[in-house]
Amino acid sequence: MAALRTSISVVVVFFSLGFAFLMNGVGSFVQHDNLTLAAGAFGFLNAIAAFYAALSGLLTNETSYFLLPAGDQRPAAARHGAY
Repeated sequence: MAALRTSISVVVVFFSLGFAFLMNGVGSFVQHDNLTLAAGAFGFLNAIAAFYAALSGLLTNETSYFLLPAGDQRPAAARHGAY
């Protein structure tokens, strides 16, 4: 639940990770190869989302010439340094 207060990209990473684990577990339980394959593909998309989330956190005004949007969900006062 703490990820909900960070950025949208981090929320997407944890949601897709949980969904990939769920699909993998159900596919293994019912022994359905196509569901397990779909879980692997969803895990690969999760890896791409995690790479984007990490890169958007590393690229700051001090370290790069451009920024990646991550969808900030913090309150407006926290974004402006009030907290």
